[in-house]
Amino acid sequence: MLGVFAIFSLFPVVLMNQVSELYLYNAMPFLSVIVGAGLGRLIQVSGTRTTKYLVLTGVGLLFISHVAAIHSKTILMSHNGETATILLNAIQPHLKSIPRNGELVLLNSTSHEVEYSVFRMNGFNVLDNGLGRLKQMARRTDFDVKIITESALQKDQLSRDAVVLALDRETGDIYRKQ
Repeated sequence: MLGVFAIFSLFPVVLMNQVSELYLYNAMPFLSVIVGAGLGRLIQVSGTRTTKYLVLTGVGLLFISHVAAIHSKTILMSHNGETATILLNAIQPHLKSIPRNGELVLLNSTSHEVEYSVFRMNGFNVLDNGLGRLKQMARRTDFDVKIITESALQKDQLSRDAVVLALDRETGDIYRKQ
């Protein structure tokens, strides 16, 4: 029955095009009970004391590895938050130059760095889920904000008065791209 519930908890995710590991967390309570019951049974049926200690040591090492993984992901997320704060502060002076009903384009340089879910994000992508904050900072809602890569930039797709900001990879400075 727990297995059925675990499968049902994943059902909405199966219909999505882009799946993140975060959605798997819905099934974790059910899967944890199944794994815990299995490990408990494994300890019961293991014959010798040495085998029981080996199983318990394996479970302990698994626990420690998960704590270390959570710690490293927390550091990555904290770094993303610090980067987002720096970028928001650097973008703020440019918000005044966005015309009414205009567009703010945040231009990411083409990067070969690996991104990983919400934990490892490059360039302006750390702002991806917080673009509304820029409208709050500008105290206006009459402009659009989007993040694109240099390879996707086509001048004819942007309005003439779009404000395009780019990030200098070496210095971390934001500059207005013409």
